[in-house]
Amino acid sequence: MSISKKKSNLKRKRYNHKRKKSNQKRVKTNSIGILFAFIAFISLFVEITKPVPVLSEEEKLITQNQILENPNDIKLNYKYARQQFAAKNIDEGINTIEKLAQIYPNNIQIKLDLLAIYKEANLEEKALAIIDEIKKNENTTENNLKFVEKFESTFKKEEESKTLLSHMTGIFKHQVKSSPSLLANMEEIGKISESILKNRSIKNEYVAKKNVTWSQILQNPKDMKLNYQFARQQFKAGHVKEGISAIKRMSKIYPDNIKIKLDLLGVYKQTDMKKEAYALIKEIKQNQNTTDIQLDFVKQIESSFNFIHSEPVAPPEWMISALISYGYNQDNNVSSVTKDNKQISNNEVISFADPKFDNTSTKNIGVTAFKFFGEKSSFMINANLGNSDQHQGTSGDYDNYGMVFSMDTYLGDFNFAPFLMMSKYENKYSAEMLSNLVGINGSFLKGEKHKFSYGYSLTDTKYNQNSSYDAIRDFNSTTDSFSLGYNFYKNDKISFTTGLTYADSDVLVDAGNDYSSYDIDLRANFSLPWAYFSIGESLTFTDYKNADTSLSTNKRSDTVNTVDLSISKALGDFITSLDPNKNLVMNLAFERTFSESNIMNYDYISDAVSFGLSKSFDLSKMFAK
Repeated sequence: MSISKKKSNLKRKRYNHKRKKSNQKRVKTNSIGILFAFIAFISLFVEITKPVPVLSEEEKLITQNQILENPNDIKLNYKYARQQFAAKNIDEGINTIEKLAQIYPNNIQIKLDLLAIYKEANLEEKALAIIDEIKKNENTTENNLKFVEKFESTFKKEEESKTLLSHMTGIFKHQVKSSPSLLANMEEIGKISESILKNRSIKNEYVAKKNVTWSQILQNPKDMKLNYQFARQQFKAGHVKEGISAIKRMSKIYPDNIKIKLDLLGVYKQTDMKKEAYALIKEIKQNQNTTDIQLDFVKQIESSFNFIHSEPVAPPEWMISALISYGYNQDNNVSSVTKDNKQISNNEVISFADPKFDNTSTKNIGVTAFKFFGEKSSFMINANLGNSDQHQGTSGDYDNYGMVFSMDTYLGDFNFAPFLMMSKYENKYSAEMLSNLVGINGSFLKGEKHKFSYGYSLTDTKYNQNSSYDAIRDFNSTTDSFSLGYNFYKNDKISFTTGLTYADSDVLVDAGNDYSSYDIDLRANFSLPWAYFSIGESLTFTDYKNADTSLSTNKRSDTVNTVDLSISKALGDFITSLDPNKNLVMNLAFERTFSESNIMNYDYISDAVSFGLSKSFDLSKMFAK
């Protein structure tokens, strides 16, 4: 069970002391649920029975479903892109960086990286388009503009000359350990290296066209031309380590040849091998054959390890963002009025007097801070506050405040995410409610298309009893919840999820309140070019442990079948002038609920339509040192 789902469940507990209602009984599922479950089962059976290809350790690092689950993770996406380039999947690698550029439209470093990739792939039209974007972006610095202008001039002059370093198709290797902004400097370094190569004694003719074998290198270890040609072949094939080793051997054979050391330094810079680079820089500085021009170049490389495009390479210590949202909900049965408009009250059958049609508006603001530590771990803090106003009824009138603390880490291939959530609801026409929820979620992957998840949570809910609500403490409760989930990724646009949840709730006054519930849900998600679309269905069985004798001598047993669908789209896709960065998201949702019970008060059908707007803001720069 996700944190957002648990949070919504907490809100519903506020109504238990008024109507003593909860989730629902066994009943027949409709044909939609049966068909949905059958399709999901067949898809699951077909995919699981397929043989799973054996992946290398490098391939196991990043899989497609990890990218789908973490589309905003810059480091993860860059590692995946590097993996695709190494496998010669050029289009997939480019597509990955392009998606990041769309998610972070104001991140100039990503745009510069993409520009460098377009340049290497000879995608002149795309390169000129992104150059135009960078020039128009208000976050572009003067150094960024100078760098872009260099690229633009190369396209206009149609220079096709290549160097040893510009043939390194494995240049994305460094992304495993470094930030994406490092890639944006590689083309500039390649040009510097090119000017060095033109002026050094090792001429470009050393790069011959015929292939060089390892046996030839063993037979001619001092042949500079042959070794450089071999290194070039290795870089072009994506064998970065072998290419580096070839140049290192030449540097040892010719210890006073500063030009070879500068080539090696350029490679270290491109692959972010800082430790090796600093050792080589020290060696070049101490060598008596180093000229003043070469020394200046080395100092530039040394400083660029800490700053690229006049901006720090390392990401900020904390990633901070804010989210503001507004929602409007129209409910055609807000009070859960029964099908025949009858209910039992004090052992009498009477008509409902509560309003049936109502609307509620909500406003929320939240701030989230992320801190990454280690290679696979992160810590998150979220603070939020909101307001809800119901037009006719009163159960939806409240102010809410919340804090969430969570950690995400890995133990081998298993993901663990413990969390703590604290909430306070100041009801305008009822008692205040405090809720603390602690739990842990986890998951593991099987191949590239299957993800299994599990979770546990403990919720403690208390009401503030006072002279106005002298019996409200009777509804204080604790709830244990256990969940299992499965995700199937058909491709990068279609995915399916299913889950099972068991919950057990104990309330201070047992009669009509203590229950056990069993929930199964199915969902299909479609990430389409025109919008994100999701449709789901859930079935919940709820059995109450003790009878509420004011309603019936029978123990209550309910069933609820809920079908929902939602669609999301950025406003900027329609009106660019109002949302140029495409971070103002619109959401439209519909939900229909069928509830049946052995007690007439809980037999009802309700429909609800909601519309929401949310806008995110990146606050990291405000808190940067």
